[in-house]
Amino acid sequence: MVIFASLALASATLAVPLERVEPQAAVPIRQARATVTILSAARLRFADIEREQPKSLRETVVRAVDGSIEVLKLVEFQ
Repeated sequence: MVIFASLALASATLAVPLERVEPQAAVPIRQARATVTILSAARLRFADIEREQPKSLRETVVRAVDGSIEVLKLVEFQ
């Protein structure tokens, strides 16, 4: 995505037309693993977070290996 943003910015400043690139399916090569340490429990109520701190929720799209798409909401908090 960073490459596409850079290309768009470069084309806007240099007025160079971009070629259309057909999207291709990404195939996962490795699985990601994360370790999380929870020091104290916290209840997450997404309705309350959406109402009080909507900017802390981030909507993202996840595509499975079979091609199905799912929209998820991510939350980061301290």
